[in-house]
Amino acid sequence: MSNKVIVLEDVNSSSFEFSKPFREDYLNIMTDPELLDQPIVVMNLLFQIMLDLKNNMFHTDDSYLYSPDDKNKNQMKMDLWENEFINTDKNELTKRYRTSQFLSNRNKKLMTTALDFLKNYKARVYTFKNSSGKDLTTSGGLIKDWYFSDNTGVFEIKISLYWANMIVTLDKGKWNNLKLPVISEFKNVKQRFFILWLMTIKKYYGTTKNYRDILTGFKLNYKSRYEFVRGFLIPIKQKFDNKELNDDWFSFNYVLDENNENNMGLFN
Repeated sequence: MSNKVIVLEDVNSSSFEFSKPFREDYLNIMTDPELLDQPIVVMNLLFQIMLDLKNNMFHTDDSYLYSPDDKNKNQMKMDLWENEFINTDKNELTKRYRTSQFLSNRNKKLMTTALDFLKNYKARVYTFKNSSGKDLTTSGGLIKDWYFSDNTGVFEIKISLYWANMIVTLDKGKWNNLKLPVISEFKNVKQRFFILWLMTIKKYYGTTKNYRDILTGFKLNYKSRYEFVRGFLIPIKQKFDNKELNDDWFSFNYVLDENNENNMGLFN
């Protein structure tokens, strides 16, 4: 018998714990550069799905839990996830949205194109283990299927258990808190992916990069390091300064290498 689970919307929250394994696999522009060519509505929908799944997130490492209350709460989430979402012969993780949540002009073609991308992107057969060690196999992309109501503009999506499990499972040290309103202020897909890349830089240590490698990686067209700084870095930094992307990071700095006209340092 099918166990249909409806994902509820938490209207009072706008931040979530962002799984690093999910980011490194699903949002890796080095291996999947087509992500940079998608309209912003794809990323908006993806982040909304992640936010709506956050109430089912749990830590898998008990040593990382802060108190007995936290441990009990996380165990309850683990039990819920195992019993309600995975340990049935067939289950459907379902969420409904309105097109107007993502597009002011309610463009059906643009919305359905975004849904199709998330259905086909990384669509393959996946086998994984749950926390009990049971092998599970599923197929498809993050969105297994979608249904659109022409009259109301409401659409329903069915979410892959493989990707949902990767989104909600939090191992020790393998996640960052992410405040969605801050990153949502950036309307450019390449800017958002640059911000996600900045989050991977080790705090206080920074990194040195050839700016041309950054241009190639993010599909940017600037003729010089200075044009890149003026046209790309400064607008992001100005919008970021004094805003918390997460609990301990709110902006970044850059330094131009005086001895090498191509190199620059980036620090968060």
